Amino acid sequence: PAPTASFGGIPASNRLLSEHFKEFGPRDIDGTIRGGMTLRQALSQERRKASERGGRVPTKTITELRRRFAPASAPAAFLTVQDKKAVVDPLLRTAFDAINHTSTIKRTRVPLLTWMGQASGMTQREVVAVFRKTLEIKPALSSQNLQFNLAIMRGVARMNLAPQYPTETRAMIDHWDETLCLYFSQLARDGLSLGDWWNNYQSLCGLVMDHQKALKIMVARGKFLPVAGELYELTRSSRLGNRMFGAAIAKLASEQVAAFCDEFIQDETGGVGWTDQRIHNVVSMVLERSQETPGCDLLVKPRVVDMQFLGFTVQVLVKSVEHEAKLRAAAFVKTLAWGHQLQMLDFERVYTVKCEHIHPMSNDLVGRFRGAREQLCEKLRQDSWQNAEQLKTIINGHAKVLLELDEAMALEIAYISAMVTDKGAAVAEDHLLGLLPASVADTKELKDVRADLASWIGSPFFPCISAQAQGAARMLQDCIQRMSGGFSPFEDVQSLSPFLVKVSQRLPNFVRFEVRVKDKVKVFAGRAALHNMVAHVKAQHASGQEITLKDVEPFVVYKWLLTPADNAEADKIIAQALSHAGVGCTGRGLETSAHASLAAPSAKRA
Repeated sequence: PAPTASFGGIPASNRLLSEHFKEFGPRDIDGTIRGGMTLRQALSQERRKASERGGRVPTKTITELRRRFAPASAPAAFLTVQDKKAVVDPLLRTAFDAINHTSTIKRTRVPLLTWMGQASGMTQREVVAVFRKTLEIKPALSSQNLQFNLAIMRGVARMNLAPQYPTETRAMIDHWDETLCLYFSQLARDGLSLGDWWNNYQSLCGLVMDHQKALKIMVARGKFLPVAGELYELTRSSRLGNRMFGAAIAKLASEQVAAFCDEFIQDETGGVGWTDQRIHNVVSMVLERSQETPGCDLLVKPRVVDMQFLGFTVQVLVKSVEHEAKLRAAAFVKTLAWGHQLQMLDFERVYTVKCEHIHPMSNDLVGRFRGAREQLCEKLRQDSWQNAEQLKTIINGHAKVLLELDEAMALEIAYISAMVTDKGAAVAEDHLLGLLPASVADTKELKDVRADLASWIGSPFFPCISAQAQGAARMLQDCIQRMSGGFSPFEDVQSLSPFLVKVSQRLPNFVRFEVRVKDKVKVFAGRAALHNMVAHVKAQHASGQEITLKDVEPFVVYKWLLTPADNAEADKIIAQALSHAGVGCTGRGLETSAHASLAAPSAKRA
């Protein structure tokens, strides 16, 4: 018998099978007879002929064998020319001559790629020819093959061939899916984000998945619960979909578990009172529902989730679905009991609003919560701290002991961590802004705000807020003290921090100006009040009345609020007042609510 050709110790026929018939199964290779031979036998025969000629098995022969032995469901079965007399573009014929050239030196893909990049449309015969050739070029074998396949796909997408030739397109989906999955993985390793991938390659993605459903997932921006159906479909229907959105399945499952917890907690709330048994009921129902939900089996590793605790969003590490359900139920119950069955801790007072109603709870349940929180207070009494950052370090040092007493103490520990964040500081800053008048209808005076602010800074919870929040409080205190002393609260209004910008929007509500016409009083505030004050004091001076420092003090304190024209007039008035007083402009500590009343006997004077 003729010797069997081999390559690296592997029979050549086996090498050809692995390279060109990768997707063929055992039945297709050894169990299907075509022309009296199996595929393996036919390939061995062609290999012997090629060996006798001193060459390789021609590509044309490989293509013919693939067509002849392909199963009915294989791509080749869908790629059949319907009209063999259809006209083929001469340039495309030339491109195929180049890509199929017997000489490896003269063989090139460039003409075909150029044609695909310029063609305005394709006949069914041309589509079949190009798709058959594309199936021969495996994207996983080399980067050149990958780029070739991508270029063909770009041409298909540009000419919108998929809806025109659905049968032929269906034959290519697995091949294109593999191509895009390889390319996505390659770019992801290089740091390309999912959003950038979608923005640049969504037209190609639409060849292997439903474009509208994928777009719906992308615009969901991480909120996957409303697009659960689309997410399940795309991750199951293609490798690319699973590669792009597979991680989102776990995120979706996490969102669903949170929704289950909220649903069953509300169901249990209608009962007589909260007990350990009711919390157990919530956990059991969540576990039962999650076992029926795709993706929940992925939630086996520790992960961080957002929870509502004492009216604040905290991030908590959960170890399992069961652990998450227990903590969410505990967070709900503790929030109801805060300020009633559970004592208020100093670090919670600035952020939490007490529930108005007292909800019945079992002594065992509340006792466990209360005991762990009392132990926390005892630990804190043994240490000292100046801000939330230091408090967080202290509590984390005792975390193991506290969690052994009550695993739900993870909520208080997470609460302290949340206070240290920018979001926690923003909540404290909102409390500080609440001390200032929100509108002209708010009659707060500077002396009231000064007292409230001093009380706030001197309270037991002040050392428990973050250093950033403490800095905001002291900045506001400095502004109020400067205004009380007759000085502008800001040295440079062009470089205010975001918090001071918000402060500057409320401070004008301190300055008001009333104009009484007959029996009606019109109240101006802020810049409008100052404009009327300037006009009023200017008229006083013109009538010969003496201008005092008390009259001009609002123009000093609110100089940053005056318009350029009013500022120029105010400077003249201040200079005149100083010349009469013969002292520096320090004022007499006028309470800068700056309320000026004008009795106008006629509408003209008003």
